[in-house]
Amino acid sequence: MFNTTNYSIPFHQSNLLSYVEENKDVMNKLGNQLKSITNISEVCQGGTCYGLAHTFAAYELHGLGAESINQLNNCLQPVSLTKSPYEQIEKYTQKSFKECISKVLASRCTDIFNIQINQMPQHFYKYMAVKVDSLKLPDKPQDIENLEYIMRCLDNNKHEVKRSDSYNIEYETERKVIYDFYKTIELGLESSFPEIFKVDPIIYKKIQDKVSLTESEIKLFLKYAYHYCRLHYSYETAIFNSDIGITYSNKVSSLSYNNIIYNKTLDVTLQQIENHLSTIEDNKITSALLFLTNCHAMTISGRYDEQKKQYIFSFFEPNKGLLQTNDKTQIIDLIKEITAGNFIPPLTFTANFPFIERTLISPAIGSVIYLEKRNELSKKPYLPSINKKEIQILTKKHLAEDKVDMTLYNGAKLKFVDYDPKNDKIKLELMTKTKNYTLYSEFNDVNTTISLINASMDEYQKHKSKDIYIDGYASNYIYIDGYASNDIYIDKKGQILNRLKTA
Repeated sequence: MFNTTNYSIPFHQSNLLSYVEENKDVMNKLGNQLKSITNISEVCQGGTCYGLAHTFAAYELHGLGAESINQLNNCLQPVSLTKSPYEQIEKYTQKSFKECISKVLASRCTDIFNIQINQMPQHFYKYMAVKVDSLKLPDKPQDIENLEYIMRCLDNNKHEVKRSDSYNIEYETERKVIYDFYKTIELGLESSFPEIFKVDPIIYKKIQDKVSLTESEIKLFLKYAYHYCRLHYSYETAIFNSDIGITYSNKVSSLSYNNIIYNKTLDVTLQQIENHLSTIEDNKITSALLFLTNCHAMTISGRYDEQKKQYIFSFFEPNKGLLQTNDKTQIIDLIKEITAGNFIPPLTFTANFPFIERTLISPAIGSVIYLEKRNELSKKPYLPSINKKEIQILTKKHLAEDKVDMTLYNGAKLKFVDYDPKNDKIKLELMTKTKNYTLYSEFNDVNTTISLINASMDEYQKHKSKDIYIDGYASNYIYIDGYASNDIYIDKKGQILNRLKTA
């Protein structure tokens, strides 16, 4: 039997969701990025298993699955940086480190949340496009314009289906999307969605000519409009898939209508999954399945590792972690455990969403969506990362903004005055007992700058200059122009290079 300790990389989505809810910086960044929902806390309560499973599959198809989960874990429980010997610097370095973590998590969570949020509205509007035939339209005043009447129809029927069952699909968003859709036709504008279906030419011409639509034509327009809403919610997922180099089908272009609006969800038996894993292993095929069951989403995948010369299977369970193995029987045993006992037939996954169509087979254990690598991929995807240089840049920026001062070894005072991010140059003021100096440093590591000042300040009084330049690139010294000949230059060892004029 497998438990959490048997997973190669333990992971718990609850830790990620708690972090997002409690971290205002991440919440604000997500609030600016996510277009489909405003209540991020509500998404956190509902879970993001589908978004996590989908993004893991995307990275694993390129051999980055384990790295992507490790990154999330490392951001949630970061390894401490090497401590600065200077208390003030340490404080600001940790602050900058947390900002970098928030930036990476916000980037990752934008993809995860977008995919999670957008999945149900796609099905919701597919259902609405069917249901529109049975909608009762309000009486139409004789002189009312088409668009005003369409908006009235939407208002009249907005309570027909509970949007709260679909991640709180916001009616105002729906209304705006359909309004924009009508205006796009009326003004003869091109749709922002490629390969969009064509609206009936009679309706199209009537809208452009501002001729009144009949009741049947209004319903037909609404059918088109609800399909347009599906595109609105699914397009961001399609863009993510295209950018990261995955697709539902390589038979059509990555942003074709069929790859934006994907309908192929298949119910499967355990034997079918086992057969699939054998096939992809025997043929060294890279493949990923989104495995959906009991209102939950997981990932089953396989790829041939050229370096290790072996086939690697992965099973990602967002509530427990990642299992990677070259033995597919371990994957099958884990699936058996997960789907055994209190398993409810797959259609329960859509109990609140009767508009999701399934082909139920027996004895089905769940349903799957196939994902594959794009054939036309031009560059390998990458994970957003945290690097030490970025942490140092932020640290110096904050030190200069707050005009932080500190005491050096001999009682001299050092103050951070300004920071130029374009050239990564920090300006400081050094106040000794006998003289004040202005220092400029292009070292990325602020700790190195301070150490060099400590190591060389005793010699400053031998020089006339009050301006001191500290540059980490010794070969650049002879090319520095515009400074007086008695300026002081310090190399990376703390040695003063310019000794032309002494005091």
